[in-house]
This record gives sequence, structure tokens and C-alpha cells, in this order.
Amino acid sequence: MHSPTNNSVISNGINCSNTIYYGVYVPIDAKDYSEGPYVFQDKVEALKLAKRNKKARFKAFQFYHEAAEFAMNGSECPNNNHTITGLFTSKLSETTQTIGEKSSPFKGPKPQELVELRKAIESGNYKFVKETIWQNPRYLVSNGDTPSILQEGPRYNALHVAAKSKNAEIAELILSTISNTEFIKLLYGDDNQQNAEDRTAVLLDLYLNTPNKGLNETPLHFAAKHGAAEVVELLVSYPQCDKSTRNKFHKSAAEIICERADGNNIQAVKNKIQLLLQDSYYVPVLRAEDNSLPPTVGEPFSPTTPPVLNKDPLSPRLEIHAYAGPMDKKEAQEFRRVWKTPPRTLNFNSPSRKPNENVSVTSLRYKDPDKGLERIGKRLAKDYDVSWKEYWSFLGSFVDITSDEGLHLLENYFSKRFSALNLSCNSESSNVDLNLSKAGCIESYIQFVFGVYGGL
Repeated sequence: MHSPTNNSVISNGINCSNTIYYGVYVPIDAKDYSEGPYVFQDKVEALKLAKRNKKARFKAFQFYHEAAEFAMNGSECPNNNHTITGLFTSKLSETTQTIGEKSSPFKGPKPQELVELRKAIESGNYKFVKETIWQNPRYLVSNGDTPSILQEGPRYNALHVAAKSKNAEIAELILSTISNTEFIKLLYGDDNQQNAEDRTAVLLDLYLNTPNKGLNETPLHFAAKHGAAEVVELLVSYPQCDKSTRNKFHKSAAEIICERADGNNIQAVKNKIQLLLQDSYYVPVLRAEDNSLPPTVGEPFSPTTPPVLNKDPLSPRLEIHAYAGPMDKKEAQEFRRVWKTPPRTLNFNSPSRKPNENVSVTSLRYKDPDKGLERIGKRLAKDYDVSWKEYWSFLGSFVDITSDEGLHLLENYFSKRFSALNLSCNSESSNVDLNLSKAGCIESYIQFVFGVYGGL
């Protein structure tokens, strides 16, 4: 079973390698043209391809998505001299579509099918979107490990559409799916874990930072411009998201907040987005891997500078099990101070208690060593109006179990679990044994549910 991430919560990881990517642009009318993009780490290989066609050109870039843009558009590629706050988790190999690469067993969707997916995203049809992209990963990933285009002309990918539609739930579904190595393994029918990790790193960067055609705006521009605060919060939680990218009019996302927003409380939304686009900080719960140490509240950290948790190899390995944020630095420091020395009592108002019945914080930490500190943090996060996420081992991810996303994951998990129990029940031979088995299944299921919810 996977354990919580060690030095990074918000991202898949950070690596400060100085990899150079060479994009080779081959015009469509060229003799040797084939669908790319062509991106290399080996300069010699890039030159070989460029020399095969007189019209081909190549250029060096610091970031993969810039090289991929150049390889696809050539001189039409916007000149974005920007940096990415989070780099790839590992040294990337040549993960683009090159000669001899294993092809995907899935066929690309027809234009009308892509339109259907786009409309489902716009209308918020979560179930349809999820089923569609897992039935055929080509709905999200085109040839060359690049985002599929759902709307020609402005060249919107799925994340552009979700951001413009202000749908944080589907935006999170898209990002979590392309970050899932099992999704990439399904796409290519390849069980190589390293290849899958490399491809997910590339895809995540491209989805977060690829601008559309025309306005040259990233999903972050879309979310900020339309006043989609929840989408902005999601996007900036990824260190790979570049907040400094400028559009056609040389404006960053922070400079176009709520320009196309509608509804009430626009100023409040604008203030929240402005805060999100500043340097964000998170306050974590740290636990020892072997539970040999009591849990503690860690120092506030930024996704661009994650905490160094394990300096001493002889000490128990610490892991982040939950976090609150984003906040500005001052608020994060105050949040940590209150969390470490909270009021003597807190009003949790859970369904199992009478309204306004207070709970001793000290007793809670001792009575519930597994989740006591997290329960206090979650309550404080609600008071401070900031997001809260915990690591749930049975789901294998950080999530607020009470959010829409968390409830979807929980529902899917219980559905699969109960289906497995039903199969076990139905495998019994006699009616008597079957009834007993079903009773045992139901009892096991009830115990399982109480075991999970006991920590909430």
C-alpha cells in the first residue's frame, strides 16, 4: 500500500535538474513530415532530424512544454520567456512520439466525440467525463503525449474548458487522471513504471502551462479571468503551474482577475484569487512512518520550497499526513501557532453530538492518536476558511473526505468493496451457506464502514 508523500504534498515531486530540451519543427508541407511533436534531450539526435529536411528548424529550451510548442508551431509559437515553479519529478527521457515508439492500442476519438466530451465538461457531467476518459485515454492524450484538443480554432484542451466553465471538480478529475500512472499504462499497454512516471510529468506540465491559440492564455488565465476561485486554488496547488506566464497582451493571470466574472460578491472573489496568486503556504501534520513518535504540527511550507523532513537517517522517517492551506505566510504562521496551542475546548458540532457540545482538545489528542490532531486541524481550517486535505491510505491520495471529490472517491471505493463482498457471497453453494455468507458479508461491510468513519 502506498504511503503519504515524504517531501511533497501538493505535487508529484520536484527535481532541480538542468535538463535542456531541443524542439525540432518540421513544416506540414515538408517531405518527411509526420505528426509530432519532436522533442529531444540529445542535441545530436535533434540535429540529425533537422538535417533531413531543409525546412526544418530546431531550438533549445529549458522546459519541455516550450520545446513541444515550438516543435508543433514553429515561428507561430508565442515567445513566453517564463519559468516554472515546479520542475519534473525525475529526469525525463524522450517521451514524445518518435520513430520506433510503442503506439497506443486506442484510436483517436472522432471530432464529434471530442465535441461531446467538451459539452459534458461545460455542463458539469462528472460521471460521463470520468467514464469517457477511462474508456479511451485518447480523449485526453493525443499523439506525442500532448493534450487532446477539444475545440479547434482557439485550441482548447480539457483543462481550458473546465477552467472557463468554472468547474473545479472536473478540473481536479482531469489533473488527477493525467497524473495517474495507471492511466498512462492503460493508454500504452505498457507496465513500465518509470516510463509512466516520465509521461505523467510531461502531461501535467503541458496541461497546466500550454496556452491556447489567439489569446495565448493558460488554464490559470481562464480561471482568474472568469472568477473561478476554486479552480485557481486547484491549479496553483501544483508547483508546476507557472503563475508568471503572460498572454497576448503581456498580462499575467494576476492582472486579469475577474475581467469576465459575473454574479454577486465579485470583489470578494477577486480578493481571494489575488491571495491565491501570491506565494502560498501550507501547514502540515507530520507523523513517523513507524508511529514511534507522536504526531506534530510542522512548519509552514510553500510548494516551491517543500520541507526537508528527514535530515538524520537514523531518526524515524517523517511523512506529511494532512495539510491546511493555501494561506499567506503570516496567516500560516498564526494558524500553526493556534493549532499547536488550541483553545481548551472546540465546538465540533458533529452528528454524533448534541449541538454546541464542546470537546476537550487535550483529551481528543490522547483518545484519538490516529486522527485527533487532524480533527483539530480540520476544525481550525473551517474557522480560517481554508482548504483541508488528509491522506487516506485506502484511497491512496490526499483529499478532504467531506468534499465532493472525497465523496466521489469514497462512493466508488465502497461500491467496489461491496461488489467484491457480493461476489464472495454468491460463490457459496447451498442456500443456508449463502444466507450465512451474506450475513457475514454485511457484518464485515458494517465493520469496514465504521472502521473508516471512526477516524473522521
